[in-house]
Amino acid sequence: MMTSSKISLACIALAIAATLVPTSAKADSYNVFTLDSDEARFFRGMDANGNVILSYNVSSQTACLTGNTGCFKTYSNGALLSSADTLPPIATDNGTPCTPSVPAGGTVLRGVCNNGYEAFMGYLVPGQLIPSLYTGFDSAHALGRGDGVFLFMNSEGDIVWNEPNLEYWYEAINTTSHVPEPGSLALLATGTLAAFGAIRRRFL
Repeated sequence: MMTSSKISLACIALAIAATLVPTSAKADSYNVFTLDSDEARFFRGMDANGNVILSYNVSSQTACLTGNTGCFKTYSNGALLSSADTLPPIATDNGTPCTPSVPAGGTVLRGVCNNGYEAFMGYLVPGQLIPSLYTGFDSAHALGRGDGVFLFMNSEGDIVWNEPNLEYWYEAINTTSHVPEPGSLALLATGTLAAFGAIRRRFL
């Protein structure tokens, strides 16, 4: 039979281990959607929920050109959600250009990073003829062709890019769940300590 002191040590160790579990697991599983043609369609921003705004024939203004309506299109989970005559408000979460490290022989044409996630357009091996868009360092992480000049990523790892040879805007939605938030881990640790107290009282 375990003594009270051994039970105490086991419960404390479990509580500490629970608080040391990483707070987030970065995803590498995606659903890829075709948003729309990239001909005269301009990226205007994405948010942390993966909502994307493209504007039609309007590159910098915040309202449709005279005679045009509904030129600001909002997409959610790859589907057209709404159209508007003025640029809708959006808390932009587009990521930051970066140059991820790649294996020897690989080449990064352009990259984007956000909240520990990263993606890049380029080549993984010498002699590769067509660049691809990658979220990792092997072909299993390729999301599509990577010839485009625009690449964005939000803090959840969702990615938006254009592909001029195919003439489309694409979005890759991150489908991998994150591990419990820090608050949930703290609750687990608290419960473990409470259980320790109850067990300890039984042995006193």
